[in-house]
Amino acid sequence: MKILLSLIFAYLTGYVAFSQINIDGTYTGLEKICWGKSKNGECLNSLESNPQRKWYHENMLKIQGDSAFLDQNPISIYKKDTVYSVSDGAFYYYKGTVTKTDTTIVVNLTLLFCDYCGEIIEMQSDGTYKKVIQTKTLIGKITEKGIVFGNSLYKKATNEYKFVSENPNYY
Repeated sequence: MKILLSLIFAYLTGYVAFSQINIDGTYTGLEKICWGKSKNGECLNSLESNPQRKWYHENMLKIQGDSAFLDQNPISIYKKDTVYSVSDGAFYYYKGTVTKTDTTIVVNLTLLFCDYCGEIIEMQSDGTYKKVIQTKTLIGKITEKGIVFGNSLYKKATNEYKFVSENPNYY
């Protein structure tokens, strides 16, 4: 009986300690850039002109309390060679909120603006046009290695990064 109680206590204190992890900080992860879809619906993240090079957004995510900032910078990778794009793939800047429960995190983001990207415009019933507000929701699992969103691990960044999305009026 003592062993069972000891195991339950150890499990619960570990669970509580893990759920109280401070996740504030800057995280970096990759998100595929889909240039199109294959016949079976898979994301095609390479171009016909250079199929070995895979395209991603290098996502820089800052979590500060219940606030989140996400800057997406386009990169292409071939083996261990990373090229930072100056326009292809577009640059996206989001701001939003964070909700955390135990080992789960939900980040609700709204697009502030983007560079080198198209904007979605809808025609209203009165014939005028209105820009569509784009949103993104990231649902992840907090682990000892970082945060897993989908199939991507976002690790805590070791370098300083100046977020455009944190101060968009400056840019």
